[in-house]
Amino acid sequence: MMHRGRHVVISTHGSLRALILNGFDRAFAYDFWLSLTFPDVYALTFNDSALAGVRPLWSDGR
Repeated sequence: MMHRGRHVVISTHGSLRALILNGFDRAFAYDFWLSLTFPDVYALTFNDSALAGVRPLWSDGR
């Protein structure tokens, strides 16, 4: 992976975020898109180029 051991920040709107995550894991589909809150911040971990985990870092109190 190009940035192994490094932190990368990507900022985007909800629809594109859902599409990007869906490209790594089909579980991030329509229901995930419906559940998005704004703003949202996620930590993604990878094993090589495979998505290994997604952890929400932001809570808006809902």
